[in-house]
Amino acid sequence: TINNSSEKKPTTNTNTYTQNNKPPKTTTKTMNYKEAEFEKVITQPVVNIAALRKLSWNGIPARHRPQSWKILLGYLPTNTLRRTQTLKRKRLEYTDIIKQHYDINDNTRSNAEQETLRQVLVDVPRTAPDVPLFRNDLVRQSLSRLLYIWACRHPASSYVQGINDLATPLLSVFLSEYYYNQSSSSINSSGSSGSGSGDTS
Repeated sequence: TINNSSEKKPTTNTNTYTQNNKPPKTTTKTMNYKEAEFEKVITQPVVNIAALRKLSWNGIPARHRPQSWKILLGYLPTNTLRRTQTLKRKRLEYTDIIKQHYDINDNTRSNAEQETLRQVLVDVPRTAPDVPLFRNDLVRQSLSRLLYIWACRHPASSYVQGINDLATPLLSVFLSEYYYNQSSSSINSSGSSGSGSGDTS
């Protein structure tokens, strides 16, 4: 039986980092032309998805990458006014899913689920071990939850080795909006894990 009851469970935060969930403003340097073009598109009340796709083709500036990815992937609506409510709903849904699949007694899991959890807990510490972000305990706990829940909700494929590596760029980019203007360059450099560049991805 896999016992993960001793894990510290991070509290799910349903608050957006700004009222309209816009990317943080850079005050330490002047935006270049590409950044200015993204700024114009991404801050519109309703983002022109075709224009965003076209701009993104040759790479997205780091400060606009989290917001752009979320819109392009359909996680966020193009309409700015709908984002706060959409994020709140999706985060509440995920909180409910955690209670249903993850924060449960191990004795209630099937043998297959216990094996999946065991494999996830083995693979997560091996994920991007050279990147400081993925040595953070809270990030590892979040990744473990994400992978296990994904496997439970996609039983046809379930969890296989390598899925953890597919999740790392998404985690890196989405988390980067919260530490973009912080001074920790070692963490900020992990925002483009696997891309080989901290400028565009």
